[in-house]
Amino acid sequence: MTQQDAPAVPGAGPDDQAPLLLYGEEFTQDPAPLYARARETAPIVRARVHEDVEVSLVVRYHTALKVLHHPEMSKNSGPWFEARERQGLPMPPVLEMMRVRPNALYEDGEEHRRLSTAVRDSLGRLDPPILRRTARETADRLVDTFAERGEADLMGEYAGVLPLQMFFAMFGVPDDLGLRIQQLTATVFDGGPEAAQANVELSATWQELVARKRREPGEDVASWLLAHPSSNDDDSEIINQLLLVMGAGTEPEQNLIASTLLQLLSDDSSYGRLLSGSQRIAEALETTLLDYAPMANYATHYPVRDLEIDGILLPAWEPVMVSFGSCNQDEALRGDATGGTGDSGYRAHLAWSAGPHECPAWSVAMMMASVAVEVLLDRLPDIELATPRPQLSWRPGPYQRGLSALPVVFPPQPVRPQDATADPYGSAGGHAPWQPSTTATAPSTPQRTPSPYDSTRSEATSTARQQPSAPRGLRRVWNSLAEWWRGR
Repeated sequence: MTQQDAPAVPGAGPDDQAPLLLYGEEFTQDPAPLYARARETAPIVRARVHEDVEVSLVVRYHTALKVLHHPEMSKNSGPWFEARERQGLPMPPVLEMMRVRPNALYEDGEEHRRLSTAVRDSLGRLDPPILRRTARETADRLVDTFAERGEADLMGEYAGVLPLQMFFAMFGVPDDLGLRIQQLTATVFDGGPEAAQANVELSATWQELVARKRREPGEDVASWLLAHPSSNDDDSEIINQLLLVMGAGTEPEQNLIASTLLQLLSDDSSYGRLLSGSQRIAEALETTLLDYAPMANYATHYPVRDLEIDGILLPAWEPVMVSFGSCNQDEALRGDATGGTGDSGYRAHLAWSAGPHECPAWSVAMMMASVAVEVLLDRLPDIELATPRPQLSWRPGPYQRGLSALPVVFPPQPVRPQDATADPYGSAGGHAPWQPSTTATAPSTPQRTPSPYDSTRSEATSTARQQPSAPRGLRRVWNSLAEWWRGR
């Protein structure tokens, strides 16, 4: 079907409705009303990720499933970028997150299966008990850095740091490269004017890591990925595979942890259910994934020919982006009085995407987030927001939904004894001695007594949350990861 033969598509084009702006103050602070109006218009609407870049945005749940599973939807953005270059159209930095790379995210068919197999198998060699133990020890060590102070920025000092330290350990990233990777990855995700240069520098940093791993391979995901039979002996491919897994596993993960903590700390009933054992941490995380999808708008696909889906024409090789943030709010998922899917939306959300490109490491992400929430609330049970929720700011950009900072206050707590704060990785390089799951055993060290927040605990252990006797007011926000890194 050509565009001339296509039926009318009310609400889908710029002539019918002003494009939804995925940037600006209104979108950044609260996109939910904008998503709701878009869903009332059509299942797929026009949207702008930048004033010079329009995409088709899928805003309804069932339509998103059709797009994510459609056999004639490609992930290859190359033809679209080439067309823009031929036409002399602008290439704003925000497009760096859409630019094609030789990794599992941007390939289709057999090539996708080859690349994704290498990623899945390499991640699968991590031993789950060691992974969980390391996450717990890393979380404890981070809490120690601010426990005595009585205040912290949980985004800059905790939620934004734990996933990075875990992935640096899992991938065998030396300390001298770690901070550089974190800073550059955050810049690319924000999509600001520095994103293009940050992308170049990030690739160079990963090139340095790959060169080191080729010289001295270790027991880590990066080394396993290099040695995998499905991997080509091509530095560019390995670098882009590493970029994919690291980027997908750190920025969205920190948003999941911070948004879950925000929900619990701003809603006494949610915190009370967790404390009493009537709600588990896993359920709180699923609620966050449903309400605040860490990757709000992404999973961009390109029709290999003109396609019509749910009455909307999608021209060949024009970007079709999925709004996980909107689709997860769709009544078709959440259910309503007229007969929706009801509670099935609890786990049927699209925060991990769906179809061939569904996140391969979602179980690892859930484990790390669960441990992060459990350890923090176990160590600092009287923690409170230092800034009212409506006054908190969110990071700009069309792709993610994440807080800029999460300032909190709490009664100062002593750090753990020195023997409990020793390097959890047991090696001079500061990285975990990962073993293939076929040979590794569970840790022999005694396990912590389960807390009322433990995701595996179901019985009630205490009563409702006790509030501090007096408000503490707004405290100084410590949101510089660089300062923390230098002072650790």
